[in-house]
Amino acid sequence: MYKKSQYNYFLKEKDQVICYNGLFDTIFIVKKAEYSIIENLLNDLNAFKTNDLSLFENFLKLGFITNNNEEEIDIYRYLNKKQTLVDGFMWITINPTLNCNANCWYCSTDLNNVELKPSIMSKETIDNINIYVANIISKGQFKIHFDWFGGEPLLGYNKVMIPIIEEIKNNKLFENIVLSQHLTTNGSLLDEKKITYFSKNNLHSYQITIDGSEEKHNNIKAIKNINSFKQTIKAIHNIIRIDKKANVVLRYNYDKDSLRYLKEVVELLPDFDQSRISIDFQRIWQANKSKSNRQQILEAIPIIIEKGYEINLWAFKPLRFYACYADRFNHVAFNYDGKAFKCTARDYSDLINIGSINNDPLNVINNDKLMTRYFSKAGFENEFCLKCKHLPVCTGPCIQKMFEYRKNPKLFPCVLEASDININDFIRFRAKKHRMELLSENIT
Repeated sequence: MYKKSQYNYFLKEKDQVICYNGLFDTIFIVKKAEYSIIENLLNDLNAFKTNDLSLFENFLKLGFITNNNEEEIDIYRYLNKKQTLVDGFMWITINPTLNCNANCWYCSTDLNNVELKPSIMSKETIDNINIYVANIISKGQFKIHFDWFGGEPLLGYNKVMIPIIEEIKNNKLFENIVLSQHLTTNGSLLDEKKITYFSKNNLHSYQITIDGSEEKHNNIKAIKNINSFKQTIKAIHNIIRIDKKANVVLRYNYDKDSLRYLKEVVELLPDFDQSRISIDFQRIWQANKSKSNRQQILEAIPIIIEKGYEINLWAFKPLRFYACYADRFNHVAFNYDGKAFKCTARDYSDLINIGSINNDPLNVINNDKLMTRYFSKAGFENEFCLKCKHLPVCTGPCIQKMFEYRKNPKLFPCVLEASDININDFIRFRAKKHRMELLSENIT
């Protein structure tokens, strides 16, 4: 026996209907007359299977139909565990410093009252990170991902990043590992020399922030003797030109005034290899959700697609069955002082400290009580997400937010309620991508 998927969407658009399954991110578009036939077929699955077995099996394959004896939430649970527990990567976030050469008023370190003092990771901590990595490799961990974060991590380029990367490169113990690296930076210190060095050492992934027009960006990132806007745009051009494997996420931080400048920013981006650049809309922490934000983003999407760039809509993560890198069991974030954490968007206080690499680099995570609270349940294992149709495309809250919610259950941290873009907007966007993919296939 069979049943319709609980994660199906059928969105009527003019003379067409977008048919989308959120669990498997499958999509097709039909005319309204054709949809009427499909609707009738789905309302009588036994007759559907009997009368058109081939089409029925296609719908089964695409996830629009599922077996009666299968619970789709269990499929989601399995895929979540597969991605967070057994995908093989050890994800190591490293903050060389929490200091920054910019002074953005919306910075998360300020928002979370992080105590900032002149700081750079010590040689002891660097050495212990290298010991830690060597130890997990000796135990069979052969895939390592370094995620350079901060602060502005490039303030520690010479004293922290190079020593750790060079140890990985020159230690024979590391010669058979799969190493990938990512850098989150404001771009102001990212020159051709650094990009070339990174390209030779498996750092091909970047996130760089733009805050609107040149004037607005420079007012927010007021860096002495640097036009930070021009330097950031230049850095993006250099990355795409120098490193043919590189991808850049352009994080477009916006408030109620920033989105109107997006078109002029897009015009300044590289007009080659555009598919290696993704524009990620991120409302700053202090700004509110609004209809104006939504409208401006929706107006920008066709412009970005037409130019050939990719788009990230932060609240929607189809086929990624977890909310955040911190949800991965094999993830640890080392602060500049050697303390270990899961979340990098909080205050780095002892309340969320899971251990320290400087106490014992062979046994870093020793706060079992906190780790139990984090991982006893996945973020989506709550009364709201489990019954929500949109779970597979939004994934629910992360383990940190659910940890906080359990301590103070006043307001559930619903991902979609915080998003300027709604589920129908996302499905329309997904349909645009689908049409572009079909067009590209026909051309080639």
